[in-house]
Amino acid sequence: MELIIHSPNNPIFCQIFDLTIRWYGIFLTIALFCGVLLSYFLIKKRYQEKDADAFLDISPLLILFSIIGARLFYVVGDWEFYSKNLNEIFMINHGGISIYGGIIFGLIFSLAYAYFKKFNPLKYLDIFAIALPLAQSIGRWGNFFNQEAYGKPSNCFLKLYISPENRLSQYKNVDFYHPVFLYESILDFIVFLTLLTLFMKFKNLKKGILTCLYLIIYAIIRFFLEYVRTDSVLDCFGLHVAQVISLGFIIVSLIVLVLINKKGG
Repeated sequence: MELIIHSPNNPIFCQIFDLTIRWYGIFLTIALFCGVLLSYFLIKKRYQEKDADAFLDISPLLILFSIIGARLFYVVGDWEFYSKNLNEIFMINHGGISIYGGIIFGLIFSLAYAYFKKFNPLKYLDIFAIALPLAQSIGRWGNFFNQEAYGKPSNCFLKLYISPENRLSQYKNVDFYHPVFLYESILDFIVFLTLLTLFMKFKNLKKGILTCLYLIIYAIIRFFLEYVRTDSVLDCFGLHVAQVISLGFIIVSLIVLVLINKKGG
């Protein structure tokens, strides 16, 4: 028995005059909308309505900053291509963002905003840590429609068919691959449900713990998925850069967890 997933041959949803709307953009928009909406309701439930309204006011800047970071990390990682195709740098609707770039720039923005407004950012970061894996789970389906971020060749019962024009040169004659987008989508959704359950069940959980748990768990997931991905770039000390960043997130998050438990919430 085998289950073969066939990606759509056309990544374009529709054409409105000169505007091309791609499935990738649709799923990215849905992911961002769901993440913002969930964050709003969780902040409103746990804190005050004015806090939730304040979040809505800054959410466009947070999203913009995160997307810039996500795209910047991806472009730098594949600079050999983008240096020869400068016009593609701004074509985010063609695919190509780094979740780690988005997380890092999102953290920088959140911490900077909290510093200038003089409030503890951890309580909001914990909310974002719940919403982010949900958004990631949805957003990964954009990779499916773009036929990108797939894994290495696979003969497992569950496999993904990739069209010849979207295969890497060394795999031109290989039809089936690991559906890495699906692996991560499912795992991200499990992370979302786990963190949401902790948030709802333990109301006195120290601030920052959910953020650290998200970073640790996702970093572990990404570290091991890198072994089956084919689009990883820039090897570093025998590891993919995403794996090195994953290890960094794990170490820093563990240190922060220890500090949180020592100092209290």
